[in-house]
Amino acid sequence: VVASFFHAVCFSIVRNRPFLAIGTRGKKSKITELLSLDDLKKHYLEPEEVGADFAEMMEDYMHPVNFSSFVAEKRAAFSSFLSALKC
Repeated sequence: VVASFFHAVCFSIVRNRPFLAIGTRGKKSKITELLSLDDLKKHYLEPEEVGADFAEMMEDYMHPVNFSSFVAEKRAAFSSFLSALKC
């Protein structure tokens, strides 16, 4: 998956799909915040980093991934948040 949209990155993580997120010029995005939460920064490129060798770069990202521990950690944190809201 190649994406510049937050939800595409989220679904890629949840579904354990290889992805490469590309930023948008001139603004900080939710994607950079999400990927900075864990060791996911390697799946992010600034627009200036995308060049003529993009097809070769993609080969580095299209291998099996496992984000299960990241997803489980975030679900657990959200679960405790929901429990606090129900009180």
